[in-house]
Amino acid sequence: SVSFIMIFSVLLSCGEDDSNPSSDDLSGSWSLRSMTYEGNVTSILNGEELAESPMSGEASKISIVFNFENNTLTSTGSMDVSVKYTDFSGVDFSYPLTGAELSGTYIRNGNSLEINSLTSKIKAEIVTLTDTELVLNFEREYKLSTTGFENISNETGVMRFTNN
Repeated sequence: SVSFIMIFSVLLSCGEDDSNPSSDDLSGSWSLRSMTYEGNVTSILNGEELAESPMSGEASKISIVFNFENNTLTSTGSMDVSVKYTDFSGVDFSYPLTGAELSGTYIRNGNSLEINSLTSKIKAEIVTLTDTELVLNFEREYKLSTTGFENISNETGVMRFTNN
């Protein structure tokens, strides 16, 4: 298990946009098509910071489906997540992530979306929401701990979905 992903903040889109995602229905099944992110990761051993590095990543082998229904998010499937460190070449890695780790509850307020999953709290901005497409800009803090060791990552990114 490795540190991964996001505390969602929104990179509000610039320019003219006639769509109003806040009025569209999020309910239903959405297949994740792509996810990219960047941020920083800090490694701590026995309370002492070992290293901090900028990082970036993306999802591959994606088969995750998000089902939004009555403030409950159920995710099935899996994906591989890659992490590339800017300051530590040669220690890049990829690891599997299951949909179950992303399941939880959500609260929607207009274009803002807060997801509380088993592994993290995610804040997102709905950039696009149509009958066929959902795009989220997100921000997440994720902590992974084992005996005496902790990785903390702060990430922002974009998730793109199509409606099933």
